[in-house]
Amino acid sequence: MNLKAIIKNNSIPTFIGVYVLFLWLLPNQNQSGDAYGYAFSMESGNYLTSPHHLLYNWLGHGIAQLFPGKAMLLMLKINGLLMGLSSLFLYFILKKSTDKRLAFALTLFCACCFACLRFASLNETYVIPLFFSLLGSWFLLKSAKSWKNLLLGFGSMVLAVLIHQIHIFWLLSWGIIYAIQSRSAFISFLLSGLVILAIYLGFASNTNSSLWYFITEDVQKGLVATRIGPEHFIFTVINSIRTLIQVHGNVFLLLKIHPILWILPLLLLSSIVLFFRFRKSTRHVWILDSGLRKSAILAFTLHFLWVIYSMGNAEFMLMLPFLGIIAFGKHLPFSAKSWTLLAAGIGIWNIGFHVIPKNVLNDHKNEETRAWLLNEKAKYFVAHDRTEFTNYMDWKNTCEGKEKNMEIWDYSKDYTLVKTKYHSNIYTNMYNYPKTFNRSTIQEVSTTKGMNPEYVILDSLKTWRGSIFMGYLK
Repeated sequence: MNLKAIIKNNSIPTFIGVYVLFLWLLPNQNQSGDAYGYAFSMESGNYLTSPHHLLYNWLGHGIAQLFPGKAMLLMLKINGLLMGLSSLFLYFILKKSTDKRLAFALTLFCACCFACLRFASLNETYVIPLFFSLLGSWFLLKSAKSWKNLLLGFGSMVLAVLIHQIHIFWLLSWGIIYAIQSRSAFISFLLSGLVILAIYLGFASNTNSSLWYFITEDVQKGLVATRIGPEHFIFTVINSIRTLIQVHGNVFLLLKIHPILWILPLLLLSSIVLFFRFRKSTRHVWILDSGLRKSAILAFTLHFLWVIYSMGNAEFMLMLPFLGIIAFGKHLPFSAKSWTLLAAGIGIWNIGFHVIPKNVLNDHKNEETRAWLLNEKAKYFVAHDRTEFTNYMDWKNTCEGKEKNMEIWDYSKDYTLVKTKYHSNIYTNMYNYPKTFNRSTIQEVSTTKGMNPEYVILDSLKTWRGSIFMGYLK
């Protein structure tokens, strides 16, 4: 048998292997502020417990104990691997519902979505619970009458909730639908709820908090929006699109800097045209387990409502393509060829405008800024993004066994503090900081309003988006 035949007969394992290897070889070199914060917690053992992602930092901390200084790297490998395995179990679920070609095409489409490629390359908490929720769904699909599959299914979903609590909607949906069908499913669902409750009670008591306060800590502290306004729906629409394809101010800047990238919009447009060109007029054979379909519809609805409530937070949308395909795939009158072509188009777009740029381009120059400040022996620093840079400093200093010997401030929030320290040089990178049009800049309030201090430029760090000027407030 030649190589082509081997690949054809083993298409899904081949795809998953290439997909994971691709993510590993092109890691995101521009991690988020949260990613640096989690890495710091994992390496230092500080702030390990968060009620919203109870076990994620603990998992990373265990890895850091075995491989000091490697938690970030290894968590990225795990997220890349489990995104590949999440796609694999989606395929297993779909293969029980329709033919292999269509199941593979829909899996390919889902794996190529921007949300999947994005979070698979970040040290954040969303990929691992997705894998366990899909794994649990697979066990319940195999047999919801077997005690073994029931315990494995709901047990997997319990792990998902403990790694990120948003997956409670997935557990509730599967639990409610399957509990109606059999007594054993009801008992298994009840046990899973009691396990989660007991673990959360244990963590809550350890922090001397009530269970309710512990679970809703961010809401209680005002860190989560608790009202519904027009902006919630606007950002929900925008981030629904961004779940599929990368839409960001960086796209326009990349097109300006590298005109050859205009081929990517042309390829995407072509794939959309061909998607409709090769559609089928007849429905596919789609024999979907009714419990699975009803569970997916309920879970999709609950997750989407929560997305609206959380102001269209893209981080809570990762599971929507998976749930949407399971819930509504039966009603999609398009051929496997159509879905494959569309997947190729959005995959090429997302790789060209996100995966590769995030691997080869340095957005914020965190390490260079840190080195410059250490060389200057700076005591006070006003950062353009205080949270991101503080977390980065804490993480790097922990890995290198150094103490943080400077105070890092946010200009607008620490206005009074900055003012009282004007007798010393207060270093900052805020002067004409390069910006792109995105959600952050839309929501950003001018950080220098009403201050207008004299600024002394000492140096600059060149980025692909423009120069970051280093200097101090006088």
